[in-house]
Amino acid sequence: MSLADEMGEDFLSIHGDAPVSVDIGKAHNIPALVSEGTYGEEVDLGGFNLQRTLTVTLRKKDLPFPPPTLGQLITYHHSVWRIASIEDRPPLPFIILQCQQK
Repeated sequence: MSLADEMGEDFLSIHGDAPVSVDIGKAHNIPALVSEGTYGEEVDLGGFNLQRTLTVTLRKKDLPFPPPTLGQLITYHHSVWRIASIEDRPPLPFIILQCQQK
């Protein structure tokens, strides 16, 4: 078994312990590992703006076609998030999405 296959199996094992899913566009109930949002402040016009972030890990095999893109909206626990960055390393079986609350 290759390292990528083993990592994919580990993902399924962890997801089995804490099943979570996200909706991306028209694709619903995509299995995901999600970190709870962190809070921060961003300097904005007129003062500080409270900002939350969320990290979503998805298996490439579970992705809809076409895959997620920057700026696309994700729904997680009835909250809407916007994809701010996508980390996709070819040998790994998953991608990591950094999202900001809309």
